[in-house]
Amino acid sequence: MLFSCLFSMGSYAQKNIIKVGFVASGGLNTGLQYERSVSDHFSVIGQIGFATISDLMELDSSAEIYFGIGLYIEGRYYFSKNKDLMEGWHAGIYTTYLNTESSNDFASYDQNNMSIGLAGGYQWVLNSHLTFDTLLGGGLLKFDGSGSNEDSGFYPLIGLNIGYNF
Repeated sequence: MLFSCLFSMGSYAQKNIIKVGFVASGGLNTGLQYERSVSDHFSVIGQIGFATISDLMELDSSAEIYFGIGLYIEGRYYFSKNKDLMEGWHAGIYTTYLNTESSNDFASYDQNNMSIGLAGGYQWVLNSHLTFDTLLGGGLLKFDGSGSNEDSGFYPLIGLNIGYNF
Protein backbone atom coordinates (compact mmCIF):
# COMPACT_ATOMS: atom_id res chain seq x y z
CA MET A 1 0.00 0.00 0.00
CA LEU A 2 2.74 2.48 0.97
CA PHE A 3 4.75 1.53 -2.13
CA SER A 4 1.79 2.27 -4.45
CA CYS A 5 1.22 5.68 -2.80
CA LEU A 6 4.87 6.63 -3.19
CA PHE A 7 4.90 5.41 -6.79
CA SER A 8 1.80 7.44 -7.72
CA MET A 9 3.18 10.56 -5.98
CA GLY A 10 6.31 10.37 -8.13
CA SER A 11 4.32 10.53 -11.35
CA TYR A 12 2.12 13.33 -9.97
CA ALA A 13 5.04 15.39 -8.69
CA GLN A 14 6.11 16.85 -12.04
CA LYS A 15 2.77 18.31 -13.18
CA ASN A 16 3.02 21.78 -11.58
CA ILE A 17 5.35 24.74 -11.95
CA ILE A 18 5.26 27.92 -9.86
CA LYS A 19 7.14 30.79 -11.54
CA VAL A 20 7.99 34.44 -11.04
CA GLY A 21 8.82 36.77 -13.87
CA PHE A 22 7.26 39.06 -16.42
CA VAL A 23 5.14 39.08 -19.55
CA ALA A 24 5.09 42.27 -21.63
CA SER A 25 2.73 43.26 -24.45
CA GLY A 26 1.65 46.90 -24.51
CA GLY A 27 2.44 46.98 -20.81
CA LEU A 28 4.34 45.01 -18.23
CA ASN A 29 2.86 42.30 -15.97
CA THR A 30 5.35 41.26 -13.29
CA GLY A 31 4.05 38.58 -11.00
CA LEU A 32 3.38 35.01 -9.93
CA GLN A 33 2.60 32.37 -12.56
CA TYR A 34 1.23 28.83 -12.22
CA GLU A 35 1.53 26.18 -14.95
CA ARG A 36 -0.33 22.87 -14.79
CA SER A 37 0.15 19.94 -17.16
CA VAL A 38 -3.19 18.56 -18.39
CA SER A 39 -1.69 15.84 -20.67
CA ASP A 40 1.67 14.74 -22.09
CA HIS A 41 1.86 17.73 -24.45
CA PHE A 42 -0.64 20.31 -23.17
CA SER A 43 -0.57 22.69 -20.21
CA VAL A 44 -2.50 25.73 -18.99
CA ILE A 45 -0.94 28.82 -17.43
CA GLY A 46 -2.34 31.61 -15.30
CA GLN A 47 -0.49 34.67 -14.02
CA ILE A 48 -1.52 37.51 -11.75
CA GLY A 49 0.79 40.40 -11.16
CA PHE A 50 1.59 44.06 -10.85
CA ALA A 51 0.84 45.89 -14.12
CA THR A 52 2.59 48.96 -15.47
CA ILE A 53 1.71 50.85 -18.65
CA SER A 54 3.74 53.88 -19.68
CA ASP A 55 3.38 56.29 -22.58
CA LEU A 56 6.39 55.42 -24.73
CA MET A 57 5.84 58.44 -26.97
CA GLU A 58 6.64 60.83 -24.13
CA LEU A 59 10.14 60.09 -22.88
CA ASP A 60 10.49 63.11 -20.61
CA SER A 61 9.47 63.42 -16.96
CA SER A 62 5.86 64.33 -17.87
CA ALA A 63 5.19 60.84 -19.31
CA GLU A 64 2.06 59.28 -17.81
CA ILE A 65 2.61 55.97 -16.00
CA TYR A 66 -0.32 53.74 -15.11
CA PHE A 67 -0.19 51.13 -12.30
CA GLY A 68 -2.61 48.32 -11.49
CA ILE A 69 -3.25 44.61 -11.80
CA GLY A 70 -2.37 42.30 -14.68
CA LEU A 71 -3.70 38.90 -15.75
CA TYR A 72 -2.20 36.46 -18.25
CA ILE A 73 -3.70 33.16 -19.43
CA GLU A 74 -2.16 30.73 -21.93
CA GLY A 75 -2.95 27.32 -23.36
CA ARG A 76 0.35 25.72 -24.37
CA TYR A 77 1.43 22.77 -26.54
CA TYR A 78 4.87 21.15 -26.05
CA PHE A 79 6.49 19.62 -29.15
CA SER A 80 9.14 17.54 -27.34
CA LYS A 81 8.74 13.77 -27.18
CA ASN A 82 11.80 12.62 -25.22
CA LYS A 83 11.77 15.25 -22.47
CA ASP A 84 10.02 15.69 -19.14
CA LEU A 85 6.53 17.15 -18.92
CA MET A 86 6.46 20.89 -19.69
CA GLU A 87 10.00 20.94 -21.06
CA GLY A 88 11.23 21.93 -24.51
CA TRP A 89 9.86 23.96 -27.41
CA HIS A 90 6.29 25.15 -27.01
CA ALA A 91 3.61 27.20 -28.76
CA GLY A 92 0.33 28.51 -27.46
CA ILE A 93 -2.57 30.91 -27.53
CA TYR A 94 -2.61 33.65 -24.88
CA THR A 95 -4.76 36.47 -23.62
CA THR A 96 -3.72 39.37 -21.37
CA TYR A 97 -5.64 41.97 -19.42
CA LEU A 98 -4.10 44.96 -17.65
CA ASN A 99 -6.33 47.18 -15.48
CA THR A 100 -4.42 50.31 -14.49
CA GLU A 101 -4.92 53.87 -13.28
CA SER A 102 -2.93 57.02 -12.74
CA SER A 103 -3.62 60.36 -11.08
CA ASN A 104 -2.05 63.77 -10.92
CA ASP A 105 -3.00 67.09 -9.30
CA PHE A 106 -5.81 67.72 -11.79
CA ALA A 107 -7.50 64.41 -12.63
CA SER A 108 -7.51 60.66 -12.34
CA TYR A 109 -7.18 58.42 -15.39
CA ASP A 110 -7.67 54.76 -15.96
CA GLN A 111 -6.38 52.64 -18.80
CA ASN A 112 -7.05 49.03 -19.63
CA ASN A 113 -5.67 46.82 -22.32
CA MET A 114 -6.70 43.44 -23.53
CA SER A 115 -4.92 41.24 -26.05
CA ILE A 116 -5.10 37.87 -27.71
CA GLY A 117 -2.31 36.26 -29.71
CA LEU A 118 0.18 33.48 -30.34
CA ALA A 119 3.39 32.84 -28.42
CA GLY A 120 6.22 30.35 -28.54
CA GLY A 121 9.44 29.67 -26.72
CA TYR A 122 11.50 27.15 -24.82
CA GLN A 123 11.31 25.94 -21.23
CA TRP A 124 14.22 24.25 -19.48
CA VAL A 125 13.62 21.93 -16.49
CA LEU A 126 16.85 21.23 -14.60
CA ASN A 127 17.54 18.20 -12.39
CA SER A 128 17.11 20.43 -9.35
CA HIS A 129 13.49 21.10 -10.52
CA LEU A 130 14.46 24.69 -11.33
CA THR A 131 12.83 25.95 -14.56
CA PHE A 132 13.60 28.74 -17.03
CA ASP A 133 10.87 29.78 -19.46
CA THR A 134 11.20 32.15 -22.42
CA LEU A 135 8.36 33.59 -24.53
CA LEU A 136 8.18 35.46 -27.80
CA GLY A 137 5.07 36.20 -29.82
CA GLY A 138 2.50 38.79 -30.69
CA GLY A 139 -1.15 39.51 -31.14
CA LEU A 140 -3.96 42.01 -31.35
CA LEU A 141 -4.06 44.50 -28.50
CA LYS A 142 -6.71 47.09 -27.64
CA PHE A 143 -6.01 49.97 -25.28
CA ASP A 144 -9.07 51.57 -23.76
CA GLY A 145 -8.81 54.47 -21.36
CA SER A 146 -10.33 57.66 -20.10
CA GLY A 147 -9.34 60.65 -22.18
CA SER A 148 -7.68 60.22 -25.54
CA ASN A 149 -5.64 57.12 -24.68
CA GLU A 150 -7.09 54.62 -27.15
CA ASP A 151 -5.16 52.44 -29.55
CA SER A 152 -5.35 49.04 -31.14
CA GLY A 153 -3.22 46.94 -33.43
CA PHE A 154 -0.50 44.32 -33.46
CA TYR A 155 1.84 44.30 -30.46
CA PRO A 156 4.77 41.97 -29.72
CA LEU A 157 4.87 39.82 -26.58
CA ILE A 158 7.99 38.86 -24.65
CA GLY A 159 8.36 37.02 -21.37
CA LEU A 160 10.90 35.52 -19.04
CA ASN A 161 10.16 33.41 -15.97
CA ILE A 162 12.06 31.35 -13.42
CA GLY A 163 10.29 28.69 -11.41
CA TYR A 164 10.15 25.42 -9.51
CA ASN A 165 8.71 22.18 -10.94
CA PHE A 166 6.91 19.94 -8.45
